[in-house]
Amino acid sequence: MKQRLKQIRQSLKEHADAQTLAASKRVFKENDSPKLKFLGVKSALVKKVAREQFAAIKGTPKSDVFALCEQLWQSGYLEETVLACDWAYRFRREFEAKDFETFERWVGQYVNNWASCDTLCNHTIGTLLEMFPKFIGKLKRWAKSDNLWLRRAAAVSLIVPARKGLFHKEIFEIAKILLRDEEDLVQKGYGWMLKAAADSDQDAVFQFVMSHKATMPRTALRYAIEKIPDDMRKTAMGKETLPSPSAKTPVKTCKPMTAKKKSAAVPHLPQRYSWVDDYCLSKPGCIKDYKEDWDATRYMLDGKFFALLGQGADKTPVLTLKLEPNYGKLLRLNHKEITPGYYMNKLHWNSVSLESDFPADLLKELIDESYKILLVSFSKKKQQAILECGQ
Repeated sequence: MKQRLKQIRQSLKEHADAQTLAASKRVFKENDSPKLKFLGVKSALVKKVAREQFAAIKGTPKSDVFALCEQLWQSGYLEETVLACDWAYRFRREFEAKDFETFERWVGQYVNNWASCDTLCNHTIGTLLEMFPKFIGKLKRWAKSDNLWLRRAAAVSLIVPARKGLFHKEIFEIAKILLRDEEDLVQKGYGWMLKAAADSDQDAVFQFVMSHKATMPRTALRYAIEKIPDDMRKTAMGKETLPSPSAKTPVKTCKPMTAKKKSAAVPHLPQRYSWVDDYCLSKPGCIKDYKEDWDATRYMLDGKFFALLGQGADKTPVLTLKLEPNYGKLLRLNHKEITPGYYMNKLHWNSVSLESDFPADLLKELIDESYKILLVSFSKKKQQAILECGQ
């Protein structure tokens, strides 16, 4: 298997390019993942290498392949860990109870970023849990771990089972354990888990949110309620979920910021992306207006927009968002639906085509990022005012 490992690494290096490498380094925050390394291979090419190399070892015992996967994890390179996850999932029909210990070790010892965490947990660990439900109790212990990635894994391992209506009692128990977690990636993880649970029981998710919204972080709350009906979502996003303004610091901007009304129809917003309007307006302090000479809807904070809904050069609908430059470049490399911002500073702004099947989860994250970039550009006092005013 040593020769196979060399062949895998050689093949990955042959598909690497400097542009992807530079962009990859900017996607993952160094402070969050200081040990993460990159070869600079696009995700589609990593999958291609995984498929080709796996075909070459067809018939090799699972134990030998898992040992090779362990070596790939130990390298610390993102592309090698993704390939290891791909190969592990290919053995799902041969999973045994003892494999849980292997996957738990991989999460605890090697996972150091959200991409590796989610790739391993969503399908590989999720499938194992469906086959051996007795390990659900282990996830509850993960949720109490000091290890950030074990806590996120406790939630994202249940996303696929949740969509099937499985383990709902345990899902809400884990969400309650993680409820006040201060890590943004954990909040998004359990919010995502609850959103998946809403596919089969939106009433239960709504009741959980309503019971805990006073202490539930807004990031987790927004993820959790994305798929529930509009009237329930509006109730869950009510003012009472936000901090009350300080008595010592009156906020003069509250009135205009909260004086917003949605139009009956939003120009250039396709039906399948109708949620975009509500999602942008759910951001604390957001108002929108329609700028006639641009033929575009602007979603704004204090007179500056973080999202612009209009038309691109080909007259198709686009949502233009501000992103960190290298992150934007990486997204353009991997998603043909994203192009440099139309009629905007192309270093910072990116237009997402709404005439496509662009993933809703990713679009939501990009809206979040654009909002945060604008929010932190204000003074600390104004940021506090915006967040306390809320909707």
